[in-house]
Amino acid sequence: MMHVGLDIDGVLCDHVAGLCERIEQRYRIALRPAMVTEWDLDFGPSSVAKELRSAYRDRDFVLSLPPLEGAQSAVCALAASNILALVAVTSRPLEAKSATDDWLKRYFPGIPVRYASRKESLPIDALVDDFPLFVERFAAAGRKAVLFSRPWNVKDQGRLRAKAGVTVAANWSDVVRLITGMSQRSAQRAG
Repeated sequence: MMHVGLDIDGVLCDHVAGLCERIEQRYRIALRPAMVTEWDLDFGPSSVAKELRSAYRDRDFVLSLPPLEGAQSAVCALAASNILALVAVTSRPLEAKSATDDWLKRYFPGIPVRYASRKESLPIDALVDDFPLFVERFAAAGRKAVLFSRPWNVKDQGRLRAKAGVTVAANWSDVVRLITGMSQRSAQRAG
């Protein structure tokens, strides 16, 4: 059985859309997700990364975040396979753990979660993540990584595509196709 880690923020959860709404309410700055082309985007009085760290301490914020478009149906399709074990993985701070666990139960029931700042240390065979550093480290450890395309990782996609073990998914349909293919090849090698 192939164990697949699915990152929460930017892959399962549309955290940037919620964060942009919060920024607009707090600062009256109309920031849209497509405008977040770097993770620590400075927007004047603060930055995206700083605001997200603060927002994670707000249980209502975490619980209000929507799942990323296509994530729920894709996870259901992957979970229906008898050759995959799915786990949500996140580097969210532990003060967001309770709200994160409740969010996952609401939108992705039955999917366990692992908290880790270094995802390459997790006992999983493949990782789907939107953060280039996590994808690069995971692939460097000799495992398969899928970079989920988001505006903040576009500039890294070409460089990461050239690395062994890394593929790029434009959307959840790509993730299902790539992970299904990886698991079938893994099962063939094992059988």
